[in-house]
Amino acid sequence: MGLWYISFAAGEGFRGATVVEARSSEGAHAEATRRNLNPGGEAAILPVPPRHEGEARAYLNRLVSLEELIADGGKRVDDLPPKTAEAIHAAADHICQECNS
Repeated sequence: MGLWYISFAAGEGFRGATVVEARSSEGAHAEATRRNLNPGGEAAILPVPPRHEGEARAYLNRLVSLEELIADGGKRVDDLPPKTAEAIHAAADHICQECNS
């Protein structure tokens, strides 16, 4: 089991993010949905690197706003340098908005 970060967004923008414990990205999506932490929209799912597990636990099993993430020092992927943003997008598993129901 590991920690997984899930970010949800739709046409109107960011809908929230959460961290859940699961064995896979599919399991993480199912766990977030089971816990009513899935607000819909497209989902981007990434494993939390071990070096960030301590800080990620602050978001475990709850839906977090963009304001809270930014206040905690987080950054929007699109605000990162282009190569960094591309690497994150490539590493994430994605669930399209229509498929995330």
